[in-house]
Amino acid sequence: MHSQTDSFVGNIYSIINATQSFLWSYLILIALIFFTIYFSIKTNFAIFRLFKEVFIATKKNILAKPEPNNRAITPFQAFIISMSARVGSGNLAGVAIALHLGGAGAIFWMWVISFFGAAIALIENTLAQAYKQKNIDYKNYFFGGPAYYILYGLKNPKLAKFVAIISILFCGIASLFIQINTVSTSWNYAFDIPIYVLALLLTSLTALMLFGGIQLINKWLTILFSVMFCLHIFIGIYFIVINFDGVLTVLENIFLSAFGLQQFSSGFVGVAIIQGFKRGLFSNDLGIGNMPCAAAMSNDKHPVNQALLQVFGTWLDSFVICTISAVVILLSGANFQQSSGVQLLHDALAIDFGEFGHIMVAVMTFLFVYTTLIANYVYSETNFLFLTKNENSLLSYRLLCLSCVCGGAMLSVDFVWDFADIVMGLLCICNLYAIYKLFPKAKFLIEDYVWQRKNGIATPTWNYDITALNKIK
Repeated sequence: MHSQTDSFVGNIYSIINATQSFLWSYLILIALIFFTIYFSIKTNFAIFRLFKEVFIATKKNILAKPEPNNRAITPFQAFIISMSARVGSGNLAGVAIALHLGGAGAIFWMWVISFFGAAIALIENTLAQAYKQKNIDYKNYFFGGPAYYILYGLKNPKLAKFVAIISILFCGIASLFIQINTVSTSWNYAFDIPIYVLALLLTSLTALMLFGGIQLINKWLTILFSVMFCLHIFIGIYFIVINFDGVLTVLENIFLSAFGLQQFSSGFVGVAIIQGFKRGLFSNDLGIGNMPCAAAMSNDKHPVNQALLQVFGTWLDSFVICTISAVVILLSGANFQQSSGVQLLHDALAIDFGEFGHIMVAVMTFLFVYTTLIANYVYSETNFLFLTKNENSLLSYRLLCLSCVCGGAMLSVDFVWDFADIVMGLLCICNLYAIYKLFPKAKFLIEDYVWQRKNGIATPTWNYDITALNKIK
């Protein structure tokens, strides 16, 4: 009986693995390449034209002070929520998995999809802002994302509801599984603490935030993100300095492996490209539709302003945070063909720092995972309210999410990532279809922003007239 159960579970795992492999090896990989090229050409390479504007908008919004007596989420606060969601296990365990399966060359392809794929981020976040809605029953906060622009832009309520359900499955269940699984593995590996103890601890801390409201969440996300970002940068710079002689060799390995000029047993070119694209996408949410949920929350005066902030976040995530994780592993000399996931980071830092290296990884993992847990919950709550239109039902939903946090630690690592890849893949396909259909609206808004900036308007504005926007062909 026991062997039959094991066989049944094994078959389920095999089906899930085969499904995610098909999705990411064919459908989504091709779709991402196509839409990255398509949006780049159709916007006259707006990412290049607006390259300077990305940094101008980011600086302006970071320095801007919140309006007095205004409880609305500011553009920078929305940016922090999105960064908290992006900077999670994908930057630690995800990068390590990409190296393990695709070799050093996977990092190069992660850079490629992140830079050019920012065209997708520009479109989807512009649409999220343009079609956002104010929820009067929920303290007048703005809500938005794929479900909203599919409903109010495409006028397709059935697809909108399906996307909201899939988003809940990913942000409220699959992503929570991944985060808790990563931190539990890390702390168990570093301190030999039982996984169930960590699960209960993280569940309790998550509950405090979930029931504290969006303002409390935003306040603590800003603090925690700042701490973990600075800590990650410090460790990366310090590691590079003490191993500076190997930096050029690491960069050489990345570029040679990316084009098959230097092969590892698990790092041929096709796998490197797929792993680079998968982890680059997962790390900064390109095309998935999660990032727009945060972008829609802010009280921007023009939709493109928030989109530019999210483009900056995409580049910051991949070119700085993910790269530091990869370089630390490659510089350490840890065998990324034998180890994988967060354990690989433990092995890497332990080579130079010994037991203290385990502590550093454990602390970083906890901060990365906790902030991502909270931010992804915010995304899932946005879609839950879209479906129910009832704030009173949030209690039962929060309890469900907390059970996922607690239970995710007990699941197989491979199962958790494969399940997340499937749900993320379905969400990505629906979102790409929606932003393709709504692209003329986004392009109009982008050109409107460009025109205003060229005519000396420091802060472009838009009247958020959905009816007028829908008339644009």
